[in-house]
Amino acid sequence: MARRIIGTIIGILVFGLATTLVQLLGHMLYPPPPGVDMRNAAEVARIAASIPVSAKLIVLLAYLVGGAAGAFAALRLSRWSPSAWIVLALAWAGNVLNLMAIPHPLWMAIGSFIAPLIGVLLAQRLARTG
Repeated sequence: MARRIIGTIIGILVFGLATTLVQLLGHMLYPPPPGVDMRNAAEVARIAASIPVSAKLIVLLAYLVGGAAGAFAALRLSRWSPSAWIVLALAWAGNVLNLMAIPHPLWMAIGSFIAPLIGVLLAQRLARTG
């Protein structure tokens, strides 16, 4: 039981770390304008609306990589198939909060749910526990 809990928690943390690292890469490629307060939701929403499609695709890539890395870590450590789905459920919960805070184009909103799902499915194949 402890293995399942710890493995799942580590998977969740790996999801967050992997997603953050890919998004940091996106910020390096497409830096926000100087002086922007990233804690100001209105400012972030304004910037998000103006970024190029390629920058938005990096965000979806972050969700894909995060889903795959987090689920893989959870599956390998917990040796329990539902751990991957728990990682995905929390990723989706975070997406809902993000979509409520920052307006997204419809295609990106849909993609933010599909990308981590694909990542989890890939992780299950790689971990061979699904």
